Amino acid sequence: MNSIWKIHFVKENIILSHDSRSSEKFVHGIKVLMAKNYIDNLCEEIKNGMP
Repeated sequence: MNSIWKIHFVKENIILSHDSRSSEKFVHGIKVLMAKNYIDNLCEEIKNGMP
């Protein structure tokens, strides 16, 4: 079956698609959650640093 979508991550040398293994999708999801946490943490630090 041909994939409808593909996402190329050049720096990680990974191509995610509908047919990717569940472990690859899982690792990508963890990376997305870590990035969201980083952004939320920066937002909190900025709010706390403002008078």
